[in-house]
Amino acid sequence: THALTSLHKNQPETHTITTTLAHLTTHGTPVNWHAYYAHTKPHTTPLPTYPFQHHRYWLESAAPAGTLNHPFLDTAVGLADGDRFLLTGSLSLTEHPWLADHAVRGDVLLPGTAFVELAMQAARHVNHAFLAELTLGAPLVLTEDTGVHLQVLVDEPDTGGRVVSVFSRPSDASPDEPWTKHAEGRLVAARPASTDGDLIVWPPATATALDADHCYAEGSERQYGPAFQGLRRAWVQEDVLFAEVALGADQAADADGFAIHPALLDAALHPLGLAPSGVTSDAPLVPFSWNNVAVPAVSAKELRIRISPVAPEAVSLLIADASGAPVLEIGRLTLRPLQHGAGHGSRSLFRTSWVRSAPPALGTEPEIVYLPRPAGDDAVESAAQTLAALQQWAGDEQAADARLAVLTTGSCLLDTDAAPDPALSLANAALWGMTRSAQSEHPDRFVLVDVDDLDSDWRPAVAAAVAAGETQIAVRSGEVHVPRLVRAVPSGAEGPDWSSATVLITGATGALGRLVARHLVVEHGAGELLLAARRPVPAELLDDLTEAGAHVTSVVCDVTDRADLAAVLAAVPADRPLAVVHCAGSVDDAVLGNQTRGHLERVFAPKATAAWHLHELTRDRDVTAFV
Repeated sequence: THALTSLHKNQPETHTITTTLAHLTTHGTPVNWHAYYAHTKPHTTPLPTYPFQHHRYWLESAAPAGTLNHPFLDTAVGLADGDRFLLTGSLSLTEHPWLADHAVRGDVLLPGTAFVELAMQAARHVNHAFLAELTLGAPLVLTEDTGVHLQVLVDEPDTGGRVVSVFSRPSDASPDEPWTKHAEGRLVAARPASTDGDLIVWPPATATALDADHCYAEGSERQYGPAFQGLRRAWVQEDVLFAEVALGADQAADADGFAIHPALLDAALHPLGLAPSGVTSDAPLVPFSWNNVAVPAVSAKELRIRISPVAPEAVSLLIADASGAPVLEIGRLTLRPLQHGAGHGSRSLFRTSWVRSAPPALGTEPEIVYLPRPAGDDAVESAAQTLAALQQWAGDEQAADARLAVLTTGSCLLDTDAAPDPALSLANAALWGMTRSAQSEHPDRFVLVDVDDLDSDWRPAVAAAVAAGETQIAVRSGEVHVPRLVRAVPSGAEGPDWSSATVLITGATGALGRLVARHLVVEHGAGELLLAARRPVPAELLDDLTEAGAHVTSVVCDVTDRADLAAVLAAVPADRPLAVVHCAGSVDDAVLGNQTRGHLERVFAPKATAAWHLHELTRDRDVTAFV
């Protein structure tokens, strides 16, 4: 009885109690049910009369409305502010380990075909049958330690259909972290009539067989794992490619959840690397723009493919099932080289943004003494004069409760400001940088103020901002702007082509110069380096860069000497693009009270003066980067 009581409380399954009861009865142990239920009011519940009736006696959990049965997406909701829809889901290498088999240059990238799949699911949700276009933007890099949340947004219909966009954000992102847009396209309702026929006659009689295994040979910048090694056979007929692709057993089990499995559609593009088709590039080619894609009605595990060139770096595809019946048509697929470093986010990158501020009404007006900016645009002279004023103010104990405001005009601070005179802007930059350092050493003693119109009534606004604790203030049209740290969002624009230029790196023997040189060669494919430094470049650095694939020239040069620098630049072939990375610099630091004009001159020369020399000496050159 004690054993039954324990089972009844902790494991109430009927078959467990019945088995235990049978065991006890078989061994001659009587069960006194009257004693067991002495303080309750039991009643008899009949068991099912037949053991295989398949009737469940347990409550089922209700599935939430809008649930999607898709490997990547789980929910679809209609938005409240119009005829728009949002599909959401998540991705991770833990939940979808097969995605780790799609790697390019060591990074796991979500294949472009997955974005097509997400757009197709959106099309199905709004009863559209055609993906008129889908342009891919920032690649999505997947890491082992962090998954991503997905959003697929379908806008309201217009005369051209519905706009569809695909976004992602790391699953551990903070609420202020922005979403990254990876793809944008347009869905249309009508499916155009097919004009591409079928692939029933297979393979074409006059086609030449190709070595399909060559796609997955070692040494390629693409590292396809087993999940993406779907190409089985391939042929070429003139400039048209034919192929058979199939999913592995593990992926085939999930194929029905997709409109078309991303690994299968990705494998359909692999024959492009087997034969000349007008699509050539030194860098890996990746899908960029999909046009006129018919959403398949049924999924498939094996496909026949026909790839026809339609333009340089563009093809069309007819995709059929194993019987040759058409499954999917792609009117035009444009490819482009994958840029080095593409897809790496900037979760740790921030920038300064000047935002409008409305300081509260003044209580006690702070005491502010305004120091006008020195006349002229000589950066060293302006900095030296301001340095003397800052030192005098910091040593004046009688002014301990007052602020010295370094006043400038024409500093390029806001995105909306017109471009100022370059020399004046550079001189202002020196004043602002030096005063920021003074602020860190002497809190509550110095303020930076830039005003667009000195003749306007700007002082009350500045006083209110200072009273509110602001130390850097810009006044534009009577309104106060203050600096705030915000997340830096990648622009999506392609960076310089470092591989085609001669890259001049100044200060190459310094710690920063060494790091930059290695980074440009390894990560950005820089092949021609010109290293300049005041001392000979160490042999081990030259050997390291050479082994990484670069041709390296080193020169001893004093970049503060304009003539010396001009001679170095003159040796660079005029018909080759030039990229400049100015790493040269020196440290000659001291606290504010010990700084001298000599300190300023010694640090300005290799950094600011040399930068100005580089600017003037490269004005007439084809410069692809000036950093």
